[in-house]
Amino acid sequence: PVRSVEVTISNIQWTIVGGGLIITLLAGVISLLISRKITRPIANLKQSARRFAAGELDFRLEVPESDELSDFAEVMNSMAAQLQDRINIIVQQNSEQEAVLSSMMEGVLAFDIDERLININQSAARMLSILPEKALGKSIQEVIRNVGLQRFVGETLASGSPIERYVVLLEDQQER
Repeated sequence: PVRSVEVTISNIQWTIVGGGLIITLLAGVISLLISRKITRPIANLKQSARRFAAGELDFRLEVPESDELSDFAEVMNSMAAQLQDRINIIVQQNSEQEAVLSSMMEGVLAFDIDERLININQSAARMLSILPEKALGKSIQEVIRNVGLQRFVGETLASGSPIERYVVLLEDQQER
C-alpha cells in the first residue's frame, strides 16, 4: 500500500524538518554565546578607554583571556601609567615655576605669540594695578594701558630675541 509509504515519508520529512529546526536553534544559541564571549571583553575595553579619556588615569583595565585583547589592555594600561607620570611631572614643574615667580620682587609678564597674557606674577600685577585672574588670556591692549610697554612686548615678540629697554610706569602719579 502506497498510503503506508506516504505516511513513512511524511514522518521522515517532519523528522528532518524538526531536526533542522533544532540544529538551527542550537546553532543560533551557540553563535549568540560565542559572539557575547567576543564582544563583552571589547565592550569592557571600550568603557575602560572612556574612563581614561575622562581623566581616570589611575584606573587599570582588566586583562582579558584572549592574546590579542590582553596585549591591547596591557598597552592601554602602560599608556595610562605613562600619561599619569607625565602629567604629575608637568604639575610639579608648574608648581615650582609658580613658586619661583611668586617669590620674585621683579615684575614678570609672559605673553604668547598673539600678545595674550599667559602668566603674571604678583609683583607685576601690583606695579600695573591689575588683577591676574581677570587679565590672563586677554590681549596686552586689554590689560595694560601703557603704550611704551605695549610697544616693548610687540617688538620683543616680533624680533624673537631678547631686548632691553626702560619702560616708564606711573604708580600713584609717580614715574617708575
